[in-house]
Amino acid sequence: MISSSRSPTPLSTLITMQTLRIRRAISPPETPPKEIWFILVDHQGQLRFGKPSRLVVLPDTDVENLTKMIKETNEKYLAPFMHNELEVWKYDDKDFSAKSPLQILQEIVGRIEFSVGSANLTCLSAADKMMEINLLENRVLLVQVPPPQTPDTAGGSGSECLIRPLAPTQLVRHTRCQDI
Repeated sequence: MISSSRSPTPLSTLITMQTLRIRRAISPPETPPKEIWFILVDHQGQLRFGKPSRLVVLPDTDVENLTKMIKETNEKYLAPFMHNELEVWKYDDKDFSAKSPLQILQEIVGRIEFSVGSANLTCLSAADKMMEINLLENRVLLVQVPPPQTPDTAGGSGSECLIRPLAPTQLVRHTRCQDI
């Protein structure tokens, strides 16, 4: 005769198993990655860097991480800039889409005044999460590139280093959307 020697499951194991079942039942489903379209815009509001590009971002990707990804994928254009110098703007317009011809996008961007008070334009902060900005399918984010550093803008002459240290009493004020 074969006997089954099955011991009862300890109460703590049963409680743990029940707790796991409850957690699985109430935890929100995992959010899938999202496709984000963007286009680079120069400091004068012109499209000089090509067509819209896309990146796939995870649910916890914030604007700071997005700018790092954009810099890595556009190193040809963005090599002289730090990722945190890029400004990301959301523009709400039904015709401003990744499916729009480049000429239409240029016309739309040419009319935009890049300032915080502009209609339909929102400057995103570094902490904004991509999943929370309510970007409709195929809509394009504007990523504004700062002006290039030249001897005139960096305070040096052609033979000097482009960036010079400031005296403790000197202040430099550059107004960006994050400063407002």
